[in-house]
Amino acid sequence: MSRDMLHALAVQAPNVHWCWGERVERVAPGVLQVAGEGPVRFDLAIDVRGVNSRPDLAVRGVRGEVIWLHAPGVQLQRPVRLLHPRHRVYIVPRPGDLFVVGASEVESEDRSPVSLRSAVELMAAAQSVLPELAEARIVHMEANLRPALPDNEPHTHTEPGLLRINGLFRHGWLLAPALVQDALTRLGHPPAPLRGFPPPVPEGGHSLWPGQARSTAVLDGTLAPAAPSDVPPAPCAVH
Repeated sequence: MSRDMLHALAVQAPNVHWCWGERVERVAPGVLQVAGEGPVRFDLAIDVRGVNSRPDLAVRGVRGEVIWLHAPGVQLQRPVRLLHPRHRVYIVPRPGDLFVVGASEVESEDRSPVSLRSAVELMAAAQSVLPELAEARIVHMEANLRPALPDNEPHTHTEPGLLRINGLFRHGWLLAPALVQDALTRLGHPPAPLRGFPPPVPEGGHSLWPGQARSTAVLDGTLAPAAPSDVPPAPCAVH
């Protein structure tokens, strides 16, 4: 998740205390260990740290590279995905005539800058889908790691005081809304169904994709701290 999106969430959650730039070293049931501090206890700890969840989860990082383009006048209302044996490319429109083109998939935990090969392949594939992008300007390129589990499927783990979500791999932006619904249902707070999504599948029920009953997500750490019974809990989000 981008820092801009995190800031947007912070604006929409004025009662949450956001701790920016903190490194979480350990997440356990009801416990958060921040680097340089003692353990802090919470009602619920939510671990969505991606590859930083090791060794608690057997998660690996898969390198992904994306390119941001500025293309005034190009009209695209929804994300587009190219299904090709070699180039699995998506184009996502963003505000301000920006477009995100992604993403490569390399079995490596290398976070170095985008390679020439990946840049050429991504941009050529994007232009084949939208020829109007030929005159787009390259704003910037970035590389990071997708969290993936051995079976490449998302995974949700719940126990008293702890929720772990991980392993979205290539499909985080597609699956995240349904997985959050599933997680809230497991915690006893079923949300209203999202438009366009079926209701969450109960544990042991029929799943829409293999392993759905286990689900996942990607981030850092969001926590709801304990509070006296007569005082509403003041959630805390750690990024």
